[in-house]
Amino acid sequence: MKIVVAWLVILSIILAPTLALSDQCLFEFRLNSFLVKVCGKGYKLDVGPSLVAGKLNLPFRFFAEKLGMTVAYNSFTKNVTAQGFRTEIDLTINSKKAFLNGKSVILTNHPVIIKGRTVIQIEAFDMLFSVKTSIEGKAINTSIESSRIKYPWLDFTLPVDQKSGNTMTLSNIMTDSNTKAVVIEFWYTACTHCREQLKHLQVLHSQYADKGLVVLGICTDGPENEASRWPMLEEIGVTFPTLLDEAGEIYTKWIQPTFPNFFLLKPFETFVLIRQEGASDEALNQLDIKVRELLGL
Repeated sequence: MKIVVAWLVILSIILAPTLALSDQCLFEFRLNSFLVKVCGKGYKLDVGPSLVAGKLNLPFRFFAEKLGMTVAYNSFTKNVTAQGFRTEIDLTINSKKAFLNGKSVILTNHPVIIKGRTVIQIEAFDMLFSVKTSIEGKAINTSIESSRIKYPWLDFTLPVDQKSGNTMTLSNIMTDSNTKAVVIEFWYTACTHCREQLKHLQVLHSQYADKGLVVLGICTDGPENEASRWPMLEEIGVTFPTLLDEAGEIYTKWIQPTFPNFFLLKPFETFVLIRQEGASDEALNQLDIKVRELLGL
């Protein structure tokens, strides 16, 4: 019995950090670099982390917008605001006085503009965004809960086959008065888990297509898989639209190389409601619940 308890204690010590880190996302900056990774996906900055008067400063707008905040700048008053998701930040260039959720705070260093972009000193950055930033050499890592990262949906126009010339455009679907919810999955023919997920989405489509749900499958296969693609879909019984992203151009803008995956979108919402990477029965259950909620069922 003592041995079993001892092993349970050891396992809890080993697994606890893993479980905690699984809900964290890293912004991986580098000093004087215009490249940054967010949750492992690369982005290019207009202005990277830099030293101002010997103090490390980080880009304000880029980080705020990744949190789904709306950023505005008044060139006359030199005022910078960021609003969204229970957080409101009000800064003034060259002033240490700021406002966080309506309360006055004094920054250690005032915000400055570099190449048309606002940057703020690291201590102010961590305080205003409620994050923790660590520095090791030129590597600058900001850790934040994954749930705080917001992903905008990106418009696309894709063909429904290789011959007819027919296409579908996401923005047209999102602005259709009959659309209440949109589910999108990127998949490829040889992906076994994708097949299982397509089956699940087909059930949703069959149940709720006439109630305002639109389901889109986006196939990332190359043209050489044309012969096997359609028989597979027929075997599964998929009747919702299948669009072709044969060069993977849309896929790489939307998500990292992860299959299966799905996105839940709501008309007139800028950001994706649910973004799932990898197979998860729990996530599919949450999808079902949220779809019914959006459809008013």
